[in-house]
Amino acid sequence: MIIYDYHEDNSPVPGLLERLGVPLVRDTRKVGDYEVSGLESLVVERKEAGDYVGSLKDGTLHTQLYEMSTNFQYSILLVEGNVTHELMQRKMRRQQLISSLAGSILKRSPDGQRGVISMVNLDTAWDTALFLKYAHDKVNAEEGLVRSPVMTARKWKPEDRQVGVLASFPGVGEVRARAIMSEPRLNTLRKIMNAEADELRRVEGVGPKTAMEIMELSRKVYQG
Repeated sequence: MIIYDYHEDNSPVPGLLERLGVPLVRDTRKVGDYEVSGLESLVVERKEAGDYVGSLKDGTLHTQLYEMSTNFQYSILLVEGNVTHELMQRKMRRQQLISSLAGSILKRSPDGQRGVISMVNLDTAWDTALFLKYAHDKVNAEEGLVRSPVMTARKWKPEDRQVGVLASFPGVGEVRARAIMSEPRLNTLRKIMNAEADELRRVEGVGPKTAMEIMELSRKVYQG
């Protein structure tokens, strides 16, 4: 499943994803434009070339990268279009772009997930849709993932261990886990494990698939 922010209605990408048969959920997102959910969660911030260059100039890119790294283990900054043309239009030096390319992939938040950020530059909205589709296919196919102890290790603070347990459920992650546990009716793991899918779905950002996975996994009998 891919969750996308309603601002992306102005882009052809959601429509193209529908044509490609990717399951979509439209929502209001706090971090990133797209969240690709499966065995792992991947957040994608899509910027057209002009927006990307503008965010370099006004400093908003730094804040967005911080939020992505804080909330997700894996993040993609996806720039769509001709960046060189935009640099020329705005009379910016190419060195700034190269510095950003190096800096973006090395940025790691000191908080939360402390996730890794990758940067991708694609030509068209069609390329973006294909990229998201293939990312969706891979995070839903266990053999397509390379699991590294360095990447998956996570030390939770004592007060956040409940969040860590819930965040480890498929398709949940830290952002959704905190949103769920912030609800008074769901503020303990026992309440969450006993909740029905409809009750979980009332939490902002929790879709039907995630709700069912939480409910089914919490009730599944161990077969080992």
